[in-house]
Parts: sequence; C-alpha cells; structure tokens
Amino acid sequence: MSPARKSRKKPAPRDLLERLSSLGEAGETGVLQVRPDGWPGGDVYLMGGEIIACGTDRDDEQFGRILISAGAISSGDLEAMRQEVEDDGDLADVLVASGAVSGAQVMESRQILFADNLAWTLSAPDASEEFVASDAVFPTNMQFGLERGAVLEEIRAWRVRVELVLREAIGADQWVTIGEAPEDCDAGLWEGLSEPLTVQEILERAGPPRRKAAERIAGWIATGLLMVDDGAAHLEAIDAEPPPGGEETDYEKAARGEFIKSYDVLDKVDLSGVKVIGAEDGGSPHPSIPSIEALGVEYDDEEVVSRRRSQW
Repeated sequence: MSPARKSRKKPAPRDLLERLSSLGEAGETGVLQVRPDGWPGGDVYLMGGEIIACGTDRDDEQFGRILISAGAISSGDLEAMRQEVEDDGDLADVLVASGAVSGAQVMESRQILFADNLAWTLSAPDASEEFVASDAVFPTNMQFGLERGAVLEEIRAWRVRVELVLREAIGADQWVTIGEAPEDCDAGLWEGLSEPLTVQEILERAGPPRRKAAERIAGWIATGLLMVDDGAAHLEAIDAEPPPGGEETDYEKAARGEFIKSYDVLDKVDLSGVKVIGAEDGGSPHPSIPSIEALGVEYDDEEVVSRRRSQW
C-alpha cells in the first residue's frame, strides 16, 4: 500500500452509511477504519469512491466457517489445509491448489464474507471511525463491479429488517428458544440454543454468515420462538423483601400459615398446616362454615340452596 497522504478522524457519525456515501461521492481512495466497542469492527476500502473490500481481524476464521457451512469442506480437512499455509500465505490459494475446494467455491465464500463484514461494520453503534486516504489500496479480498448506492441501500433495508437483533446484540439479556426447531434451523443447532445465551452468542452459533443469521433470529423473536429468559428475575421476585411499609406479601402469609387468597402462590410455598376454607382434617366442613343444606332449611327456600351451590 502506498504511504497514506492524510488521515481524517471524526467523532462517530450518526450513520456510517451516510459517511461512506459521502466519501464515495467525493471519489476518495483509502480506508475507513471503524472501531466500535463490543462490536465486530472492520476496515472498508475505497478506490476512486467505489467500495472494493471490507476486512476484519476474523476473516480467516470466518472464511473457513463459511466453507464448512456450505458443505465445501469438512472441519477436519480444513484444519489439515491450514497446516500447509506458509507465513504470509493465503489459505484460499492452498485450498484451490490442493483441489480440496474449487475456485468457484472460494469466490462465492469470499463474496459472502465481504457482504457480511460490510453489513456488520456499517451497522456498528457508537463507533469511532477514521478515514485514511491513500493513492491506492490493496486489500486481500477485493470485489469489483459493485454499485455503491445499491450496496448501501441493501444494507439499509437489512438493518430495518433486523433492527431488534442489532439493538439486542450489544445487550446483556439472555434468550432461550421455545418449542421445536423451526424449518430454517436444524434440530442440533436449536437444541444448542436452548440454554440461556446473549444475542451476540446466538449470532455466533447461528452464523456465519451473521447477516443471514440475524434475519433468522429476527423471525424467531417475531414468532415467539426466541424469548428473553426471565427465570432468574422471577425467582428474585419471589424471594424479594416485603414492600416498604411493612405489609406482608401473600407469599409470606402463606408460608406463615395464614389464609391464602392468591392462588398463583400455591405452587411456590410449603402449604403444610395452612387452613383451607370449608374443610378440616378428613375433609369435613369447618365448624365456622354452615352447610349449604342447613342454610336452605333455615330460609326454607330451595332457590337459596341452588344459589349457594353455584357460588361455591
């Protein structure tokens, strides 16, 4: 790469798509370096205003995973091929030269990697960015013939479709799957997602490409197949201290043997020795509750008996 002519560092723009669009319209050549916190950053390469590449420090790993997910090579064979790559060598060249993977499969996988990198890099929230202008750039995974406006609009539309996933990807909430695996997810992966995981962890397991994984996750959330795991919060609520003012909760009253009026606590406390209205040992009526028939006789009214039965 030629020595950089100039570096222009700016605070994070409101929209990295707009930033890249402006650089493109100005016909710039160089690298837009995006460095977000808690998000996969990347370098977007421009030549004469056109986007020609987007790379990250995980490209080698992700490239291999894309080949494996596409069925182009097994994980074992891929690792064996990695051992053949010399210092500063290219894994793709080794794969094609050995006949393990075809040139077409390498090109397709690299295109998927580029699109994935670009979408995620330009969707980074609160990222610092710096544009380093150069006379020329020589990235490893160059893509030619792309129409900048169409590429950016496609990413903009994708961000709308997966807005919730992008927002939750920087959160700490844990999510769990509900029910059987949907058609767009194999049973093995679905079972692996049944444990509480953050959205970032789910993306890692469901991808690559993460761009397609985000769309699947958005669909699972929309249909109720993926939900926030609130089990821990639920247990904390049960064990919480009494509310200010000293008033006891139904849980505390039930545990102490008081009469319970809230049936949603019945399966959460030990009810040994708790009085139940209308019954004593052996199920006989409690002495403080007159029998329904006795009430009817007292008022000499069969309608009273019928009404009392319906109430109980």
